[in-house]
Amino acid sequence: MRVWILASVAVALAGCQTGGPDKAALARQFPVAAREGCLEGSAKWIPEVKKSWAKYFGIPVRELPAFYCTRLVKGWADGRITSDKTVSETNKIIKDM
Repeated sequence: MRVWILASVAVALAGCQTGGPDKAALARQFPVAAREGCLEGSAKWIPEVKKSWAKYFGIPVRELPAFYCTRLVKGWADGRITSDKTVSETNKIIKDM
């Protein structure tokens, strides 16, 4: 059962897509699984994007996935980031984090 939950949350959160399950509810119910799903998805991030985001946040590139995913899941759980905000609104999402 736990594996299914982790897999479901990972699929729901890793892609940052619109639609689908309520990310805020999932992030509140399963914050660890949501963060792990985000971290798994971070393997697909483009290296140049990682570098620019790390520079923006003032952290080393190797720390970016954990830092970003923690803030993203907290933002979803707190309602600061909604499912309506997509990758096209990346700058706004980062400021809301």
